[in-house]
Amino acid sequence: MKPIILHIDDNQDDLELTNHALSDEFDFLSAITGVEGVQIAQEITPDLILLDNDIQGERGLEILKKLKSHRDTKEIPVIIYSGVWRDDDENTFLDYGVDDFVRKETSSKLLRNRIYSALKTTKEKAQIAIKKEQKLFSEIESRLNAKAKSKNIDPEIISDLLQEINIYQAELDAQNDELQLQQQVSDELLVKLSDLENNLPVGYARYSIKDYTIFEANQVVRRVLQIPLNQHDSLSLLIRLRMTFEADILELSNWLSSNSDFSSMELKAKSSNQWIILSKSVIDETSALLGVVDITKTKTAETERLELALKNEQLAKEANLNKSNFLANMSHELRTPLHAISSFSQLGIKKFTENEAGLTYFQNINKSSKRLANLINDLLDLSKMEAGKLVLNLRSDSFTKTIASAIRELQVLADDKGTTIDFNPAKDHVTVFDQDLLYRVIINLISNAIKYSPENTRVTIAVSETDNMIRCAVTDQGIGIPNIELESIFDPFTQSTHTTTGAGGTGLGLAICKEIIDLHSGKIWAKSPPEDQEKGSQFILEIPRIKTLNLK
Repeated sequence: MKPIILHIDDNQDDLELTNHALSDEFDFLSAITGVEGVQIAQEITPDLILLDNDIQGERGLEILKKLKSHRDTKEIPVIIYSGVWRDDDENTFLDYGVDDFVRKETSSKLLRNRIYSALKTTKEKAQIAIKKEQKLFSEIESRLNAKAKSKNIDPEIISDLLQEINIYQAELDAQNDELQLQQQVSDELLVKLSDLENNLPVGYARYSIKDYTIFEANQVVRRVLQIPLNQHDSLSLLIRLRMTFEADILELSNWLSSNSDFSSMELKAKSSNQWIILSKSVIDETSALLGVVDITKTKTAETERLELALKNEQLAKEANLNKSNFLANMSHELRTPLHAISSFSQLGIKKFTENEAGLTYFQNINKSSKRLANLINDLLDLSKMEAGKLVLNLRSDSFTKTIASAIRELQVLADDKGTTIDFNPAKDHVTVFDQDLLYRVIINLISNAIKYSPENTRVTIAVSETDNMIRCAVTDQGIGIPNIELESIFDPFTQSTHTTTGAGGTGLGLAICKEIIDLHSGKIWAKSPPEDQEKGSQFILEIPRIKTLNLK
C-alpha cells in the first residue's frame, strides 16, 4: 500500500503538478483551504502532510497549530512546501513540530526523498515509543508480582491481569515488526527511485512562458541542457536550448511562449550527432511543462536505413542497366547466325518440294528460327526501352483506325478458334502517338485474348474518352488471371500461372506493352474477372489525348 499524502495548497496547478510527479509512489489527497485540510487530516489520518505557507491569506503556521493541537493529527509529520517563507519563521515552525522545509522550485526527486526521510523519522519515533511502553509494562509486571506476594492476592487475578498485559505486549511487538518491515520497504524504494531517476529516458521541466525561467527540471533535462545538478539555474530555458542545439532563436522563442498545447519540435545538437524531441503542454497562462526525449538512436537508424536504401537503389539501377546492355549485345550477336539458319531453311524448303520428309524438317527449322527471331527482337526492344534508348516517332493519328487494322491482321487467328471480335466505335478517336508501337500493343492484347480463351467465345474491344485521356479495354471470356498476379504479369519473363500450360509465350509481351504505354505517359492494368462477367480477363490502357508526353 502506498503512503497517503495530504497536500494543502490554494494553487490548483501546484496540486496537480505534485500529484503528477509523485503519484507512482504516493496516494494524494488535496485541500485548497486550511479548514478543509484540517478536517480531512482528522478524518483520514494521512501518513504525511505537505503544507503551503500562505493559503488564501491564512498563514501556514496557524494551520500547523491546529494540526498539532488535535490528538488524531498531532503525530502526523508535516513538511512546509512553499515558494517563500521568512528565515525567522523556521524556528517557530520547528517549535510547533514541523518536520522539514522544501521550496517549490526544487526538483521532484528532492521532494520525494524529503517525504521518505520524514516518514522514516516518524516511524523511528514510533518504534522508540513502543520500546518505552514495553519497558513500562515489564516494570508493572514485576511490581504486581511483588505486591501479590506481600498482600496475599488471589494468584488467578494476577494471572488474568498478566495475561492481558502479555496480549497487549504481543500486539506491540507485532506493530514493531510491521514498522520495521515498512522501513525496509521504504529504504529499498528510495534506492530504486534514485536509480530510476538517474536512468529515466524522458526528461521534463516546468518553466515560465513569460521569461522562460526554469522552475523545476529532472536530471535528464539537466544533463541534456548542461544545467548544474541540484543548483538553481540562472540561465533561461531559451538560452540553454540555444546554447546547446541548432535552433532559430525567434522560432524557438515563439514555440516556447505560445499557448498551443501538445506541440512538438525536433532539435539537433551543435557539437555532436545528438537529436532530441521537445513536447510541450501548457499548464496555465504563465507556465508550461516541457518534455524532452533523446531520439539520437532513432535518427541514426533512419539515416542508415535511408543511405542503405539509396545505395541499394543505385546498385539495382546499375544491375538493370548492365542486364539491358548485355541483352542488347547478345541479341545482336545471335541475329547473325540466326539469319543464316533462316536463309538456309528457306532454301531447303524450295529445294525439297517433292521430298515430304525433308520438306517437313526444313519447315520446322524455319518456324523455330522465326520464333527465336521474335524472342530476340523482344529482348532487344525491351533492353532499349529500359536503357532509355528508344525514341518515339510521334504524330497525330487515328487510334480507332490503328485498332481496326490490328483486328484485320488477327482475324484469321480468331476464325481458326471460332472467336468473335466485337469492335463498334462510336467515333473516330484521334491523338498524338507512335503508331507502330501502339499497334504492337494492340496486337499483343488482342492475340492474348484469342490465344487464352476457349473456342467459340467472344472478345470485346471498347474505346472511350475523358477530358484528357483515351481509354481502350480488351475483354475476353477466357481462363482469367489470379488477383495476386494482376500486377506481376507486367514484369519481364513473367506469365500467369493460368497461362503456362503449353499455350506458348516468352513472358515479355506484356512487359513491352507496359514500357510502350509508359513512354506515352499513359498507364495499363488488368482486371479479372471484368465487372460484368463471372470469368475472363480485361486489359485496359490509357494514353493522353493532348500533347503531354514524357519522352524517355
